Amino acid sequence: MRLAHKNSSHLYSAWGGMEYKQGGDVDTARDLFRKALELDERSSATWLQLGVMEGDIGNFKAAQDCFESCLEYDKKNSRIFQAYAILESKNSKGGKSSERKAIDLFEQALRYKKYDAGVLQAYALYVAKLGDLESARNLLEKGSKANPRHAPVWQAWGVLETRFGDTDEARRVFQEGIWACAQAGGGQSGGRRCAKLWQAWGVMESSVGDFSAARRCFNRALDADRRNVAAVTAWALMEEEVGSGKKDARMIFERGLKQFSSPPSEAKIALWDGYELMEKNSGDLRAAAQIVDRKMSDTMVDETFKQVAAASFPPLPGGEDCARAGAGLRRFGGAN
Repeated sequence: MRLAHKNSSHLYSAWGGMEYKQGGDVDTARDLFRKALELDERSSATWLQLGVMEGDIGNFKAAQDCFESCLEYDKKNSRIFQAYAILESKNSKGGKSSERKAIDLFEQALRYKKYDAGVLQAYALYVAKLGDLESARNLLEKGSKANPRHAPVWQAWGVLETRFGDTDEARRVFQEGIWACAQAGGGQSGGRRCAKLWQAWGVMESSVGDFSAARRCFNRALDADRRNVAAVTAWALMEEEVGSGKKDARMIFERGLKQFSSPPSEAKIALWDGYELMEKNSGDLRAAAQIVDRKMSDTMVDETFKQVAAASFPPLPGGEDCARAGAGLRRFGGAN
């Protein structure tokens, strides 16, 4: 019976995550997470998801309670410590107390998983925010050695060097990161794992006025991942400012949109939004309105899909936890 409850809890937790991440429905997601915890109060994954969600929407006390509840029985979970530390690092009302608590939580996360590149990266970004650049560099270097193929560490390190003016060091970091993260068959771009590194490198080159180098980097980023929204947007905005004006910028946005199907994903919607914002900022309100109309037409496909999917899975009688949760997952394409 307990195993059945655990399986049911897992399904509700997964369903809740999809409601929040894909549907943006906080209330439904919270109800599903609570249902999962009723079935298995020691589900660390559920406590983590619920805590992160509460933190994302500004409910710091509720998020803290989630992490504390989990740590009562799962005292060595580095992911919980990391999420809790990130929460405290965002608590602007906590002052020095939150700063000390965040640092202590990051240290505890590393105590239980010493070479976790994700924890080292998050910790580095926080101490950089506090102004301790040398410690941030040391943490990022340690992360790159702990897991050389963890691209976000290299990206954070390169961006750090870019932000504080050492462009030669930033280039070195980006290049070493691409070499370390390159995948077999990835060609000159290194494959999908390297896309964000190329994109960040392109932004750096653009910021120092080397637009030819920036174009090469953005092109490599899109060769590695043709749906890299950040690369499409950064490249288009650069061309709008320094290239042949909006003609090239529009071409880059249009080419990027063609890489996505309908109904639109969050990434495609973000691309539509970037396109619209460019037209607005340039004063072409008519073009911006046309972008809005096209985006709405694209989104209508998504709404029709959701209505049909919801009608396909009516509420089931009480007690059929797994079946009900499975239906919810299928609504998002998350279960077969």
